[in-house]
Amino acid sequence: MQQFNLRLSITLVTFFIGVSAVSIWLFNRQANPDAIYVNVSKIEKKIAVTDSNPTSTIDEEYAVYSAILANEQYNNEVIVINDYTSHGLIANAKNLNQEVYSLTEDTINDYQVKNEKNQKLENNFTVQGKVVFISEKEESQLFRKGQDGWAMFYKKFPKAKRIISFSRVGFNQERTQALVSISMGCGWLCGEGSFMLLQKENEKWVVQQNIGLWVS
Repeated sequence: MQQFNLRLSITLVTFFIGVSAVSIWLFNRQANPDAIYVNVSKIEKKIAVTDSNPTSTIDEEYAVYSAILANEQYNNEVIVINDYTSHGLIANAKNLNQEVYSLTEDTINDYQVKNEKNQKLENNFTVQGKVVFISEKEESQLFRKGQDGWAMFYKKFPKAKRIISFSRVGFNQERTQALVSISMGCGWLCGEGSFMLLQKENEKWVVQQNIGLWVS
């Protein structure tokens, strides 16, 4: 009988402890309904710091592209751009901040996340020259095996000097730093690829550094 009473007492104590724990959890959950999501939110913000306002981010990306195209080398030419962004040399960006000490980790993270897939570009550039898009289908038709694709390209676009391909743009959390890769082709043995690091100064994007990757 004593053993039965002891087991009953232990069972009742365990039951009341369990009820108390559940009650405390429910009270805290009602007081702070978002608490369970705090860690997930922090992870998402670390991975993609600019996705909270996609429209604003896209506008900022075109401002970066336009700042690059404002270079005088693009004056007086038809600017031919691939109509989709490239994958942006993600592998090359992983250790880029070891070479460029001013480049922040969140900028690289944002760049890598955005460039996991390509994005179609619109003519939202603010440049003096004329912008023309070229599709992958058009390029494949021009550069088919057995024909001089570059001769045909310059015949089709006589005022052009190159084909430009942009990656998407990565930003830091404050959107004061931007990283983008750009590649240009101008002939069979004529082209280059590089990273562009930009800084926002007085509400305008300014190219700070051109990090060359390849040249032919």
